Amino acid sequence: MIELKIVETINHFGLGTWVDRLTILVSNNILIVLFIITLLLVVLIFDRKNFRAILFSLIIAGLIFFIFNELIFRDLLQFFSISRIRPFLVSDSIIQLGVRVADSSFPSGHMGMITLISTIFIYYYRYYRKIWPIGAILILIMAFARLHNGMHYLTDVAAGAILGFFCGIIGILIAGKINRSSSIRQ
Repeated sequence: MIELKIVETINHFGLGTWVDRLTILVSNNILIVLFIITLLLVVLIFDRKNFRAILFSLIIAGLIFFIFNELIFRDLLQFFSISRIRPFLVSDSIIQLGVRVADSSFPSGHMGMITLISTIFIYYYRYYRKIWPIGAILILIMAFARLHNGMHYLTDVAAGAILGFFCGIIGILIAGKINRSSSIRQ
């Protein structure tokens, strides 16, 4: 299977070096939450005008992502006994790094969340040229980390990114409607 070979190749790249520590750190759920809080604090301090819209977008998109990722993909697919075994459980040549989980690998929740966050911030700060490359780098680092850690296949990562992007867009649209309707009432 070609996807397994891709994961194995990326998993062995830099194995036993600082690359392992970096990918484990990047995949840490607490670090992702702290990253979101830090971004929101920066927006609150430097851009109060957009704070409410960004906060609403993140909350709405996060809820939609949770519904799709956890309730529909994970629970529904497992209910029908359609789940994807994580690469490190399929092949002995893939070394599992970081927190060991054995649930379905499809889609990558980490990838979805970082893409969702990047989508929202790129949208609200689209006129700043530096925001696009920063968002792209964050997405690529997370994609590499999830493959390197032996937790996901390439299609898991791609599906997570697509889901995160669409949830981010939906969150932006719904938050925009909420903000417009609340500003009309005032």
